Amino acid sequence: MDEKRKQEIEDEEKLRQKIRKKQKSKEQFGCLAVFIVFIIIGFIAISIWATSKTAPTAELKTLDASVRMVSDVPGIEITNNENVSWNDCKLSLNNDYDRTSVLKLEPHSPLNNPYSLFTKDDGTRFNILLTKPKSVFISCQVNGIERTSYYTF
Repeated sequence: MDEKRKQEIEDEEKLRQKIRKKQKSKEQFGCLAVFIVFIIIGFIAISIWATSKTAPTAELKTLDASVRMVSDVPGIEITNNENVSWNDCKLSLNNDYDRTSVLKLEPHSPLNNPYSLFTKDDGTRFNILLTKPKSVFISCQVNGIERTSYYTF
């Protein structure tokens, strides 16, 4: 083999090595691109899942209750119409008188709240002879989430 042929073979081999390097580089880039796409899809999926778990709908924030005035023991009767207990319930009558104790309302069980248990901040008790009940605001913890309802008469 002459020198010219040896030089041609070496040049061809160098060219093949360059081509292999470029192909390897393209393969690595392709793998990296696929990996990045999977990471992005994973973040989107986790974000959607987390949002659906932590953001209650507006419907879940409203308590389902029956509220009525009763006369046997004059007061406001509240019935929890749901299948779960309501805890740490606070009641407000006419947006001015608050129930003085924290309540637990069991499912489908009526609870009478005598008017005398509703007081203003200054200690004035609700008096049915002087003031007409107009509204009741209920705020309770249900499965760790505060939920509320507002009822008018």
